[in-house]
Amino acid sequence: MKWLHWLLSILRQHVTLPLPVAVVLVAPDASFNRLPHVFGAVAASEKFWAGVGIKLKVQVVQVASNMLSDDLWFRGHSSLDYYEKGRVPLVVYVFGDAARVYDSKSLGVAYESGVAVVAGNVLLPGGETWLDEIIDHELGHLLMENEQEHEDGTFMGAVLELRNRLVTPAQRTQLRRAAERLME
Repeated sequence: MKWLHWLLSILRQHVTLPLPVAVVLVAPDASFNRLPHVFGAVAASEKFWAGVGIKLKVQVVQVASNMLSDDLWFRGHSSLDYYEKGRVPLVVYVFGDAARVYDSKSLGVAYESGVAVVAGNVLLPGGETWLDEIIDHELGHLLMENEQEHEDGTFMGAVLELRNRLVTPAQRTQLRRAAERLME
């Protein structure tokens, strides 16, 4: 019977796990010009997570609001009229006009409630974007179990480096276990 347990554990590592995620673009009424930018980032994130063995089932929603990114925590998540606890396990709010969020120093922040807030106005010289990396990093925070989640040289580095997509085997295992628990 040990061989059956071993075989099942090997197979489980290669099964793609579904993970519903809502990505909510928050912008003033006339600022939905960022929506294609968000869709591009979501498509890149889906490819990244597929390599981890997690299939993001992303729903993109847009919300017209003049709320600032640091207002979200203090005014409560329900003030955006979208987030309902239990609708989806993870929600990422992308503030379309923000170059920094929360404390005006960060590109993103994740909360224990399954909510992350990211800066949506992040463009680098040459037109390249790293919004997908910020989303992936904050999703990593939402899924990781320990408090020492930053690991330099990986997608969870304390300072994001453009196009750093390295996921260690230990990170992959931890991310997949967290996704399994969320879907139970």
